[in-house]
Amino acid sequence: MSRKDAMLALELRLSALESLIGTGRVERPLADLQSQLAELAGTHDDIANYLTVSTDDSNAALLEASFAAQQQLPASLSLAGKASVVTEAEQDLRETERSLREIETHASRDVHGQGQLARHTPLKASLERLGLTDLPDCTRNCEGQEARLSDLLHRFDRYTEIVSQVFVHWSDLLDTLEKQHAKP
Repeated sequence: MSRKDAMLALELRLSALESLIGTGRVERPLADLQSQLAELAGTHDDIANYLTVSTDDSNAALLEASFAAQQQLPASLSLAGKASVVTEAEQDLRETERSLREIETHASRDVHGQGQLARHTPLKASLERLGLTDLPDCTRNCEGQEARLSDLLHRFDRYTEIVSQVFVHWSDLLDTLEKQHAKP
């Protein structure tokens, strides 16, 4: 199923539910969700930074409902809200923990200075004998390209993950609403 077909299927399900129960009931939970997300962004700098990164501006319409922007933010996040945030962030937390363990493992094995071989003092004489004195320029160019490629892959990964989570969440919401309002 293509992305266009999946989006059409979700839109049709949502339209069918809205015709059964009225648009107010569907919009209200979405508005509540948007206000909770805005509250989280106000209390956590990392989440606010993630939501305001310029690379995600093209997806802002997918992540923000226009009717939710006008609501007032609650004073504090409830315990259930905090629990849902932690549950939703579980995968990211596990990946971060794994990355930190990798960094710690590399540090314990004295793996430092990755990509800085040309600056290693004992090798400078050998590099000069081989005529590779411009290696630092090549290294900087390669580092720049690696950084751009890494950033591109990271943005693609985030975009794919966000879109996937949105579709799964929409599908779950639509399933729940369909079950609640199914005709006996």
